[in-house]
Amino acid sequence: MAIETIIGGIITALAMKGAEKLTEKSAEHAFENRSAILEKVRGLLVGEELTTLNLLEKYPENTDLQKELTETLKPKLEANSKAAEELEKLVQPFLTVTNKQNTMTQIGNNNIGIQDVSGSEIKINQK
Repeated sequence: MAIETIIGGIITALAMKGAEKLTEKSAEHAFENRSAILEKVRGLLVGEELTTLNLLEKYPENTDLQKELTETLKPKLEANSKAAEELEKLVQPFLTVTNKQNTMTQIGNNNIGIQDVSGSEIKINQK
């Protein structure tokens, strides 16, 4: 697995606040791994680098912090293949691809319907 993919899994683990994208069993395993991931990453960082990780943990949506952590971790993981392999195993549940499908059928005129469609393709079929 590429270093970038491992780092992406780390960022995802930090950003994950719910288990909507994982099955219940995978979510359980992923949350257990989150602590192990953070512990392993903390072991690679020093000084200001730890501050970045702590801030990213508090503000996971901050893309500047994500980029900074990515730039910090990449050379460290390239130099430490054992840590990269361990993190690869730990981030695997966060890299699981899921498919979400919502279907809504409405009959009649002037109906209003609301669904969670974030990241979805919306198709409207009218008869």
